[in-house]
Amino acid sequence: MEIYSDCRMAAAPPSYCFVAFPPCSKDGLVVFGKNSARPRDEVQEVVYFAAAEHDPGSKVECTYIEIEQVPKTHAVVLSRPSWLWGAEMGANEHGVCVANEAVVTREPASESEALLGMDLVRLGLERGATAKEALDVIVALLEEHGQGGNYFEDGSSCHTFQSAFLIVDRNEAWILETSGKYWAAEKITEGVKCICNQLSLTTKIDAEHPELRNYVKSQGWWNGDSDFNFSEVFSLADDHLACCSGRESLEKQGGDVSAQAMIDVLRDKDSGVCVDSESFLTTASIVSVLPQDPSFPCIHYFTGTPDPSRSIFKPFIFVDDVKLVPKVQSPSFGNDDPAKKIPRFQEKPDRRHELYKAHEWARSLLENDQDKGQKLMRIMLDLEKQGLEAMEDILSRTEILDPAEVVDLFYDCVDTELKVEMVELKSQFETGRKEQMDISEQPGNRDEKMIAPARGQKLGYTTSHSYFAQLGSLIFESWEGGKMKKMMYSKMEEVMKHKNRLKKYISLTFHWKNASIITGEFPKILMEGEKKNYRHIAQNILRHVAVNKNEQPIHQTTKIILSGLFPIGVKPLNVHDLVLRM
Repeated sequence: MEIYSDCRMAAAPPSYCFVAFPPCSKDGLVVFGKNSARPRDEVQEVVYFAAAEHDPGSKVECTYIEIEQVPKTHAVVLSRPSWLWGAEMGANEHGVCVANEAVVTREPASESEALLGMDLVRLGLERGATAKEALDVIVALLEEHGQGGNYFEDGSSCHTFQSAFLIVDRNEAWILETSGKYWAAEKITEGVKCICNQLSLTTKIDAEHPELRNYVKSQGWWNGDSDFNFSEVFSLADDHLACCSGRESLEKQGGDVSAQAMIDVLRDKDSGVCVDSESFLTTASIVSVLPQDPSFPCIHYFTGTPDPSRSIFKPFIFVDDVKLVPKVQSPSFGNDDPAKKIPRFQEKPDRRHELYKAHEWARSLLENDQDKGQKLMRIMLDLEKQGLEAMEDILSRTEILDPAEVVDLFYDCVDTELKVEMVELKSQFETGRKEQMDISEQPGNRDEKMIAPARGQKLGYTTSHSYFAQLGSLIFESWEGGKMKKMMYSKMEEVMKHKNRLKKYISLTFHWKNASIITGEFPKILMEGEKKNYRHIAQNILRHVAVNKNEQPIHQTTKIILSGLFPIGVKPLNVHDLVLRM
């Protein structure tokens, strides 16, 4: 059991889940959606696990505890906080979707480490081929193992909550609300339903824990004479009021609720569905379209990045041998992960994946340059629209979908999003380069004891990894004396954490007007660094690149050259007296 100096059961994160059934939804589709509100700095990743068979007696290690594994688990795709085992939301190969909500009830949640509600999301998806099967899995595990433990990656406080779930398949949905091991559930087959961070079940209960009513009687919460209202019995005072303004927006669609309509609701900040507060942010979102006709595939759209109003939804379809997408997966720290060590969460490692970092840059552009930011957002939304239209085409076909057509669908969408963001950022840096070069040409700027590259001289290189783009970009943004060294060290550390993913080493040649530095030693330096450590690499880079033969700092255009380290595939850039050959 993990002991914390402070244990809190404060307000739960204000997440929202929706489901729309015909006749409210379009074309005989079931449409599911969720915004996951979590601590602002938390990273969510999108991960896929193939169906698997397991040896008798094997165990599965969840976030905090180990439990018995089942003989076979279904293929799942999950959006999850990258420090834990479970998931905030996800889907399986059979068209089952599950989302979790943290809720507060009059019964305090347990600080003792057990299953998290997010673990139960994944376990329900891996073990249930229908919504009802997933519900049965979750409540059985609650009975056996209980729920409890810290919901947040926080070493100073234990944030504990009870759990609510929206469990959906092609034919029905279940709202499952829990308090400890006790639970109640309502079956949904039509209309629009929403759950959030408050209990919502009232007197319509279609399944419940066999001892639920006896238990609440024993606690003095219900006398047995009045109608049993789950929310009234288990909620704190008046904490069970309606909380889903987004539901009204969907109901107004009048039978036309589609993936786009659900996305629009999830992006709505005015209603509070899209959370952006001091403590919490919508850190990831999902929309799933489940055709009631089983001959059509289910389509699941993930953002993988925070704030759906500034993210795009990318489609995923289950097929055999689906292509994995490392660019939306956070780095793994194995047994050294502070989330696995006791005491937990004593450090907070950098869990950002590649798409998350690119999204941060894009968000910065949106905030700091309105025109360029809006232009980038228009491009991204157009890509999203193309994806939605392509998926609608798949659902309107009469022929069976060829799996080869979509095996790398999600991979390609993520890759395209990254390339668009990188091209726009490169355009931004190009403007910065021109401005810097204009400054270097002005009278009075030659007495800074810095050396500029001569007109027409060239830099040639090859690389296949965008971490080097980030290295250059950060240097470009942070060039202020000693800051350059600091940023160089910081970025090289990150690069070397992923050195196994580098396919080629950099080869660089600089030709200066007043000095020549030939850094053909780069491959040698990097190879040597793999045998030693990344700091040795950074020191060599600083020695061979950042200082000329007279030990004078290179002119500010050095940062321009370094910021040109972009991945293969970007078109050649010609800027004034610098040519980058890809």
